[in-house]
Amino acid sequence: EISLSMERSQILNEKIVTQQEKIKETEIEINKADEDLVNHKEIYSERLKSIQVKGNQSVVTYAELLLSAGSISEFFNRFTAISKIIENDNELLEGLRVKEVTLKEAKEQLQNHFNQLEKSKVELASEQKQIEENKKQISQELEAAKVDLENLRILQEEQLAAQQEASQETETTPEAQQQSQAQVSVNK
Repeated sequence: EISLSMERSQILNEKIVTQQEKIKETEIEINKADEDLVNHKEIYSERLKSIQVKGNQSVVTYAELLLSAGSISEFFNRFTAISKIIENDNELLEGLRVKEVTLKEAKEQLQNHFNQLEKSKVELASEQKQIEENKKQISQELEAAKVDLENLRILQEEQLAAQQEASQETETTPEAQQQSQAQVSVNK
């Protein structure tokens, strides 16, 4: 029973080490995601400042830029360029959202790893307590067995001594009988 508990304890120790490694990996991921998010926010912040400085002028500027085109092909070239700018702004915003979600998920994963680690530590403590209780019980049983063995040894020694005494009496009794018969014969 102790060896089984020791095996479970060893497995739990290995599980704890694995969970601690996962926590370190997740913390590294969180730090990287956090840095990426900060960098991305700075870029987006700069773009927003640029838009804010120009205010509604950017929309008017885009419209003026399109309307001032000298030809249809220039109009489409300008339209394509403006569409690309707007698309880049949207991609920048979407990238920011993705990084925020990634960071949130990494933090949730880290919390899950911490919860698993705590659960494993509680299980390990329980197993170690069980091992100590089993050791105590086995120690008590061993002491009881030693006492029983000592009592049995003493009993056997007493029985052996009694048998030897009885055996000596039996041996001396026939001799005594023979002597008393011999004396009876001599007296006759």
